[in-house]
Amino acid sequence: MCQNPKIDIKNASLFLGVPYDRTELRQIRAEEHLMKSIWILDSEMAAQGRYNEILGTDYNLELFSHLPDFQEALRKKSPDMLISEVIISGESFLKFVADHNDRIRKINLLIVSAMDDEKFFEHSIQLGALDYITKPFNANELKFRIKKILGYANKEEGLHLNDVTFTVSQHGNCPVKFTPKEFQILKLIYHNVDKTIDKSAIQKVCWEQSKQKNNTIDVHLYNLRRKLEQFGLNIVHVHNTGYRLVPYVSKPKAKSKSKRLEA
Repeated sequence: MCQNPKIDIKNASLFLGVPYDRTELRQIRAEEHLMKSIWILDSEMAAQGRYNEILGTDYNLELFSHLPDFQEALRKKSPDMLISEVIISGESFLKFVADHNDRIRKINLLIVSAMDDEKFFEHSIQLGALDYITKPFNANELKFRIKKILGYANKEEGLHLNDVTFTVSQHGNCPVKFTPKEFQILKLIYHNVDKTIDKSAIQKVCWEQSKQKNNTIDVHLYNLRRKLEQFGLNIVHVHNTGYRLVPYVSKPKAKSKSKRLEA
């Protein structure tokens, strides 16, 4: 009785032109630009290994342990997304962002920290971060946050702005009514999603020659934020720059100042 010949999977895959393992599949997907690039900035090797384990097969990862290495790479190209710890090898990443805001604000940024502190959260968002996640986090939570941010970056919110009725709807759901000024401000910021819009631009577009007090614009922005929550969006103020449309992020629950999450 004849035995079936032993098949060399690697050679067969090469002959058929299909990948035979996950590493080769990942390389092919990267070459075809099907994978988004995510840079990880974390000085702990164990944390880098964890990121690689969770995200390595779905995204094109680059790992950095030191700010100078990250800065050098950033001069040559930019990732689709950056995930960074607050402290990198003893240096403050948030200070780095504040000093290099013009370049960093163009990147979809997720801040990671063991500190579940509202002030840290607000400071990160003001500097242009799109989300803030605390350690320890599970794999599914991290993946969800990333998809939410990259979905936002690709304008997958599905917002429809109706110029006639001043309403906004999403994915065919019931439209929400906005005041004419709220609608104008939202339209300006929404159609400049990759930029920050300062108050002078809002003043010029929405009020033309009529000078408005700062608190008038603030009131409209406050009301806009409340209405945008149901669409999973928010308007945040980026330090020394202006306003930007970002995914809505829930604030951390208040905790005692001395309490920290386990790294």
